[in-house]
Amino acid sequence: MEPNYSTYTLDELIDVESHIDKVIYPERYKQVCEQITLKQNDPKVADEIKLNGKVAKVNRLLYLVAFFWFFAFFTLLTGEFRLKGYSAYYEDNTIGFFCGVVLYFSLGLLIYIKYMNQSRKIISQ
Repeated sequence: MEPNYSTYTLDELIDVESHIDKVIYPERYKQVCEQITLKQNDPKVADEIKLNGKVAKVNRLLYLVAFFWFFAFFTLLTGEFRLKGYSAYYEDNTIGFFCGVVLYFSLGLLIYIKYMNQSRKIISQ
């Protein structure tokens, strides 16, 4: 029984192309390549690919949010703020310490706000 590659999504076709044995199934490989070309030239699929790329790019901002918030909480737990050559300890320099915590938290918050705005733009498209 021959597979009907026209019903496959582009991701599935690419997966089949990378795993198919071209020597044993040259005709199937040719069909898969033709279907990939057809799907890539389909405007609906092209828009979906572009949208997925935008979503992935926006979602990377969440890694930065997690990074800064991790350091904010780590700083609170250890009682020590370090940035380049500057160190502030909770016991010795309370203002400097809390300024560092606020710096980390604020940077994470600003990036999170940017993430939310870009997510709304993508959803409204």
